[in-house]
Amino acid sequence: SRHEWIRIALDVLLSRLTSIRDCAFFLISEVYELGLNPRQVFKKNLKRKLPDSEQDLNKQIDIISNLGRDFRNERDADFKFFVSDGQETTDN
Repeated sequence: SRHEWIRIALDVLLSRLTSIRDCAFFLISEVYELGLNPRQVFKKNLKRKLPDSEQDLNKQIDIISNLGRDFRNERDADFKFFVSDGQETTDN
């Protein structure tokens, strides 16, 4: 159905946003030579390791981090509305 295709497209978009976020975080870690293991590169560690003089970058890290979360929450809310409206009863 049309809704399934839209949901798939939104899932792919969310996956791409997540990949872009991860790449941005890896780039920050490398440019600032934070010495983080790739498995340690996430928001909390980046913000903790960055110099205090980089407050603007810390704000940008928050924006990048929340972008995917906001999009995911919106997608989930739309899906719950669609299901509660009785338009979809099973996942095939």
